[in-house]
Amino acid sequence: MKTKEILEFIKIEHTLFSLPFILIGAVLAESTFSTQIDWWWFDGHCQPIYGSSDETTIEKIACFQSVMIDDWYEPLFFVNVLNIDPVLDLILIMTAAIGARGLAMTLNRIIDKEIDAANPRTASRLLPSGRMSDKTAWLIAGTFLSMLVISAAMLNEVALYMSWLPVAAFVIYPYMKRISWLCHFWLGLCLALGPAGAWLAFTGDIYGWQAITGFYWYPTIFWISLGVLFWITAFDINYARMDVENDIENGIHSFPAKFGLEATEKMSVILCICWVLCFIFSGLSGFSLQWYTGGGTSYEAGKVLGSYAGFLVTNGGGTGAIRYILWLPASLIMMAANLWVMTSKARTSHQSKEKMRDFQDLLFKVSMATGWVLLLSMNIVQVWSGYWA
Repeated sequence: MKTKEILEFIKIEHTLFSLPFILIGAVLAESTFSTQIDWWWFDGHCQPIYGSSDETTIEKIACFQSVMIDDWYEPLFFVNVLNIDPVLDLILIMTAAIGARGLAMTLNRIIDKEIDAANPRTASRLLPSGRMSDKTAWLIAGTFLSMLVISAAMLNEVALYMSWLPVAAFVIYPYMKRISWLCHFWLGLCLALGPAGAWLAFTGDIYGWQAITGFYWYPTIFWISLGVLFWITAFDINYARMDVENDIENGIHSFPAKFGLEATEKMSVILCICWVLCFIFSGLSGFSLQWYTGGGTSYEAGKVLGSYAGFLVTNGGGTGAIRYILWLPASLIMMAANLWVMTSKARTSHQSKEKMRDFQDLLFKVSMATGWVLLLSMNIVQVWSGYWA
């Protein structure tokens, strides 16, 4: 089996859909949490007597000179004691993402083999055409599963023990289309796990299971993930336009087959509005930070209260944050572009096979560009502000 055929089998180009939001989830977690500085007070023997982190998270603490002030030891220096390698974590996140994406597509191809064989558009695919054996397909699935699980294990315990969740979602999805038109939303859920998983890969290093139970994921990563769910759903119901007749004939419960093309257009508008609202609610275009200082004898390190995701800058003199001021206009621009494709261009897509191909090509490009434009809007602001994710 040639590499080109395997890449065709898993539709490697569709990885471009989820990748930008995975990167957004990773960037937000790394910039929001791992740049927070842990402050420690040391006694005369260089022993930490007070700190903002659990001592079990610390592998090494440098010994700094300290002075006594009103029964408290004021540190002359401060140090970030979190043992995190952002570059390594990002590599592992990308490896896990490729494994998850490949596993999802491979399982979908295996489970949908008979459905694909009954559809003239998909009958020539590797499995239904007999050019790939079931054994080879399962071997590919096992390889991608190993990539996902091993990468998760190398990230942290939380990521490892939660790796079953996307696998279960991937297995369920192919059967959903046999049951309900909500299969489009389930596909959205599968891809929404991407930014959430990347976020957890970083925050699990810092907070462990409290990253989940402590609701650190709300509001930012919650609303971004929910927005991804609606965004992918909008794409998928329009992607299903080209198989309406076949879906009706073979009992596939797609939204266009169930409710018709006019309802599909209206639902597309609703979904686009939903995902842009979710991205706005994520708070990336604003922030709320507060610096606490005590009186005379002691002080607390900077605390983030109800903070929206943004760069936390701790320099001993105060805190600040980057507002992603381009996030809102970028979201609105891409919503307008998606709406134009899913309404104006979609209305003529059923006039001929050529128009349908043109529509699907444009739909893919605009939908794919959405995540990349949003990621770019964040990076531009970071460059302007003099900080890098």
